[in-house]
Amino acid sequence: MYESIHEKVKKDFKIQYWHGKYNNAVRHRKATWDSIAKRCNQIRENNIPENQYMANYEDYDGKFYKDNLIFKHIKWIVSMLIGSIVTYILSSRVTFRDENTEILENELNDISANLDIPKQTHYALYDGMYLGMGYVRRYWDKYDITVAEETGKPKLEYVSAMKKNIDDTTQQADKSDMRHFFHV
Repeated sequence: MYESIHEKVKKDFKIQYWHGKYNNAVRHRKATWDSIAKRCNQIRENNIPENQYMANYEDYDGKFYKDNLIFKHIKWIVSMLIGSIVTYILSSRVTFRDENTEILENELNDISANLDIPKQTHYALYDGMYLGMGYVRRYWDKYDITVAEETGKPKLEYVSAMKKNIDDTTQQADKSDMRHFFHV
């Protein structure tokens, strides 16, 4: 007769299908992206050996580059982004601005200022610069209650790009056609 929502979800959710999708995403990432990301993290940590052939051995204790210009340049870019004041301006195809646009723009700027988005996401900025993808998880902290926010506060949390797996059927470089996204 009548199904509860939980019974319907259990019937419609196919765990084998999603497990296969997840395994394909992990396999795809390990085959293509992990080796490049490992190299990029070596640049990030200033751990670039001078002798590339000998550096593949685990016990390599040879010379490493001292002056990392890429690291200095990216650190300067990220510090400029973190130190800047971001103001959002909403525009549309029509030439007039109505009250709704003004309210939404003010709310967006207020949330950005209260969350302090650039400083909260600086690790994701570094990941974006070095690895090409930086991730932040947004969630609602219902235990952080104040007088103004009785139901909690929105929070941002850095998630390492090394723990993310993207759908293996994604073709676009900017991942705009991504259908599935897995977080370990």
